[in-house]
Amino acid sequence: MKKINEKIFYFCNDSERAVGIENYFTDYHIICIDYNETVDYMINDGVKVFSLEKERGEFNPIFRSTYKLMQDDLALDYVKKNISKGEIPNIIVFKPSKKIEKLVDKYGWKLLNPDSSYNRKYERKISQYRLLSKEDKSIFPKSVVDRLESLGYEELVKKLGERFVIQYNIGHTGSSTVYIDNKEDFDLEQGKSGKKIARIAEYIEGRAWTLNAVVTRFGTFYGGLSYQITGIKECTSGSGATVGNDWGLSSLLSEKQISEIERIVKIVSDKLHSEGYRGMFGFDFVESKSDGRIYLIEVNMRQPASTSMHTYILKSLNLPSLLLFHILEFLYSDDKLYLEQLSCLLYTSDAADE
Repeated sequence: MKKINEKIFYFCNDSERAVGIENYFTDYHIICIDYNETVDYMINDGVKVFSLEKERGEFNPIFRSTYKLMQDDLALDYVKKNISKGEIPNIIVFKPSKKIEKLVDKYGWKLLNPDSSYNRKYERKISQYRLLSKEDKSIFPKSVVDRLESLGYEELVKKLGERFVIQYNIGHTGSSTVYIDNKEDFDLEQGKSGKKIARIAEYIEGRAWTLNAVVTRFGTFYGGLSYQITGIKECTSGSGATVGNDWGLSSLLSEKQISEIERIVKIVSDKLHSEGYRGMFGFDFVESKSDGRIYLIEVNMRQPASTSMHTYILKSLNLPSLLLFHILEFLYSDDKLYLEQLSCLLYTSDAADE
């Protein structure tokens, strides 16, 4: 397979976020904080990996933050040693932020990520619901948005059912999601967080699914529908936290359910494309156990956590990674050059033909 002649530096906490695309580019570097077996495996496989823990010989040498890593002297020295004088390095991060964008501008680097304003606008639970429900309210479970102290338990039960879910605007891996089973649960949560505005949604019992996607100038590519493994107590303290994915179970979904997932993907991606968003993002769905209906739970406006594993699956089928489309979108403003670089990575094989 040919490689794209570009120099890429992926800054992240854990190298696992950045693996999978190392063979697409002639000069790909991972700069991470953590030192673990993945780091040694990648180095032994010829991948250029800088681990701050390994270099400093200590555990957690800095606060676990990509922003902090990008200011570390050893990490900066690594970039300088691997670029020519006057060369502008291409930088990727797992999740963009305004602070990272300002830092990249200060250094004179090129960031291969969408503007963080989209993340703030669409990944926050309440603003995401308000924006996307305007396109089609039926894609979400029944919901109420209000300050928690203004709501009564009996009122919510009438609207949403005996069990419901409270979601606050900001959180990660389930930390902003609280499941309410009875009045005691609600009273306790209302006492702790009554001043907060929340989205309270009907609880849909059923299997959770996730899907990766990327918006490009040519349209949206998506794939890798996987079962979302959630809330296993041996793996997490949060009942709503995702701990893994299983790509082998999507055959359990009917054609009608797949069509509904594709309809929701089109609604959301068309909205994002019209607003100028480009890059990776991910969907979380739930399949109702009672009637099989598919609902959108949330959209994650960044590279999904399952991207690396999904990339390896696609590579095993001789198909390009969605992250590759993401990177090319930001590397090349010229359409012809974009397509030329992409075409050099595509080739036929028995696996691809099948």
